Formats: sequence, structure tokens, C-alpha cells
Amino acid sequence: VNYLTALGDDPLSHWMLDNWAAEGIDCSFVQKVASGAPGLYLIQVDEQGERSFVYWRDQSPARALLQSVGQLTSLLSRASSGADLFYVSGITLALMTEQTRTTFFEFAAAFRAGGGRIAFDSNHRPLLWSDVEVAKQSYQTMYTNTDIALSTGDDEYALFGGASTQDVVERLQSWGVEEIVVKNGDGGATLRANCVTSDVPARPVSVVDTTAAGDSFNAAYLWSRAANLAPQFAVANGHALAGTVIGHRGAIIASSAMPELPH
Repeated sequence: VNYLTALGDDPLSHWMLDNWAAEGIDCSFVQKVASGAPGLYLIQVDEQGERSFVYWRDQSPARALLQSVGQLTSLLSRASSGADLFYVSGITLALMTEQTRTTFFEFAAAFRAGGGRIAFDSNHRPLLWSDVEVAKQSYQTMYTNTDIALSTGDDEYALFGGASTQDVVERLQSWGVEEIVVKNGDGGATLRANCVTSDVPARPVSVVDTTAAGDSFNAAYLWSRAANLAPQFAVANGHALAGTVIGHRGAIIASSAMPELPH
């Protein structure tokens, strides 16, 4: 697994790089900027474990990278060599400019034409978009270049309307997405794969902190699919990992608390 981003030359950036490397993540494509620091945010958690955020990231190196056509083009060109899957989120799209989004869409189309696959998590954050119509058009273009959609029901309803996961599935199918997961928190997930739609319930858990629930689900799902597990089993593994993580405080839990996922 490679991580594509940019960091500064400060203690927090070095701490992150050291921890990523310790987890076996290849950081060869993490660009390092002499001046600058990573984006920061604080998480507040209510009694139900739901979180809210306060951000400081306008000057982050990652944002600068995503807003430079030249830097982004160079990084994607180098990183795509030998890669078989790219994973990107709606937050990444929101941090791009119109020009760099076009650059990324062109890359995604060419990458897929060469046999690669794109996984996309809708992860919609309205405050990051200055214009809702631009957001909707960007998402539609992204979905037309997506092989695996890892969407969240609430995000999709907020941006495109609709009231059910079936509405989301039908819309994404009309845009050409063949493998679709619509996550609905404790309501489980709806899966559309191999021409079959099914609901996969989540196991009831005691929620402490919902931070990283979606990211944990996505990680287990993509790991499972990379191991050639069927989509139905990948969703079950996604529920298992997300359910474990939200039972602990914080996004990163101890390795000893991680569940054993079947493969």
C-alpha cells in the first residue's frame, strides 16, 4: 500500500511518517515540503459517540499539492506505475481546484483504460465546497470513473436527494458503477455487485466514538477484495472492523484490539 500526500518538515510530519512506515505503508510518494505543517483538527464527541470537527488546514502541504497541476500530474504519473487500484475520497476532490480535478479525472480515465481500478468514497463535506452544483458535477464525473463505490447514504441524500439506499444504487448504476456499497451506520449496508442487490446488516455494538468508522469499513472492504473475497464477505469484514474501532476512543486503536478478519 502506497500513500500519496504531502507533509512538512516538522515533528508532527516526521511522527506520522514513522508510524505509517511501522505499519508497513510505503511512503515513497509522500512529498515533503521544507516549510509548512500538516492540517490539524480537533474532534469533539457527544454522549452517543457522534463527533464534530474544528479544522486548521488551509495552508497544509497536501492542499497545496492538490491545487498544483504540475505537482499532481508528476505524482500521479510516478505512482501509477505498477499500481492496480487507486482509492480517493470526496474530501480530496473538494480540496482540488477546477483545473486539478480535471487533471485527476483525465488520469482516472487513462488509468482504468490501462486495466487499473478506482475506488471512491463519497465522504461529502459541504463546507469544503463553495458551490453545490460544482460539487454535484464533480461527484458525477468521479463516479463515471469509479469501479468500486464506497458511499455513505447520508452524504448521498444531502447532495443528490433521495430517501433510500436503492435510490443511490440506481443513480450510481446509471453512471456506470458496477460494484456499489452504500453505508448506513448501524443500519448496515446495501451492496450491489455481480448484478445482485442485497442488504448486509451490521452487528449491534456499544458505540464509544464514531471517528474513523467509514475509513475502517473501507479498509477492511478493500483488503478483502484484494484478497479475492466475494463482495458479500468484504462487507461483513467492513462491519466487523468498523464495529471494533467505534467501540474505542480515537481513530487508531491498539493492534491487540483489532479483530481477526476471515480471508
